[in-house]
Amino acid sequence: MARDQPSSSARVLLTIPHNEIVGIIDKNGGSETISGRTANWYKVDFKGKEGWLWGGYIEIYPH
Repeated sequence: MARDQPSSSARVLLTIPHNEIVGIIDKNGGSETISGRTANWYKVDFKGKEGWLWGGYIEIYPH
């Protein structure tokens, strides 16, 4: 789920389906621990819509 701020308590903007590709806009959203796992927040673009994704839900591929 992409959120309007880099926080698990922020408003959900959209749900991104599993295995979709997103573009990373910003990787300075800070970190958060969810279910015992710590990861950074990333601002992403998905089909022209922007939001924040918690890094524990994404896999980063170098290009």
